[in-house]
Amino acid sequence: MFSNINEVQVFIKENNIKFVDFKVVTLQGRWNHLTIPAERLSEKTFSEGIGLRKDGKNLFFDEKGYSQMSETALYFIGGILKHSKALLAFTNPSTNS
Repeated sequence: MFSNINEVQVFIKENNIKFVDFKVVTLQGRWNHLTIPAERLSEKTFSEGIGLRKDGKNLFFDEKGYSQMSETALYFIGGILKHSKALLAFTNPSTNS
């Protein structure tokens, strides 16, 4: 529906939207949601997280898949879980990071 944050912000303003509700799937495959005031929505809101797109299509989404995730998403999560100890060396190199 939207291709960038500017389009989202215009839509919010034109439609007097007060809150935005995000629905996401965690790496464990659970649905979560986060509601934020629309005025706090910025490009930074979308800069964190993991996604995979090809030709404008979200490769992690499959309407009929487990928790609406594609096989690609499930393998991606499995790979992260399988290699989590090695990944921690890069993502959390010290005890308090």
